Amino acid sequence: MTIKELLDILDKLAPFSLQESYDNSGIQFADLEAPIIKILLALDLTLEILEEAIENKVNVILTHHPLLFAPLKQITKQNNPLLFQTITNQINLLVLHTNYDLAENGLNDYVANLLGITKIAPLKSSLEKIYKFAVYVPIQESDRISQAIFDAGAGKIGKYTETSFKIKGEGTFKPLEGAKPFVGKIGERKVVEEIKIETVVPERNLESVIEAMKKAHPYEEPA
Repeated sequence: MTIKELLDILDKLAPFSLQESYDNSGIQFADLEAPIIKILLALDLTLEILEEAIENKVNVILTHHPLLFAPLKQITKQNNPLLFQTITNQINLLVLHTNYDLAENGLNDYVANLLGITKIAPLKSSLEKIYKFAVYVPIQESDRISQAIFDAGAGKIGKYTETSFKIKGEGTFKPLEGAKPFVGKIGERKVVEEIKIETVVPERNLESVIEAMKKAHPYEEPA
């Protein structure tokens, strides 16, 4: 199992979209393609925890409290020894904080059950914004571009992934001087059979999905 696969599992257990605006749950430091060797669980990352991880050849530490809450301008061994040693020892640091507090059957529910509370309800909604995402693509590129945006985090609804709706139609465009069209000629209107891909994207994945679409799309100006 890789770090990315572990993050997908953690996101299902306690969606990162539930975290509070001030929080920094998820990745603190990680190589997403690295295979998991051993995982160490801790409330906080301390020097003692880090030394235990190094001694036992652990390459993933999962904590409840983040080490990093705000962006850093610089990292040195002197001003941030924990982070410096974590990085230099190639230990992946992941966090489940307020998202785990708020998740169904998470920490808050656990404490409430210990106290014998039976009527449990959130004080406020923590629902993340969900966007409808649509893009027009050449028919022959449809499957490849769909997979690219799914891999970037689009198309998740409940316990289903890679959800979408596709509509076949005709797209038209006229390349102007200086354009570099994938098909067609400068100054001539081109008619192309295209497919409109519609799916959903949570706000946290919107930028990465747009970037993945642009990278996979053959058109100079995707629409």
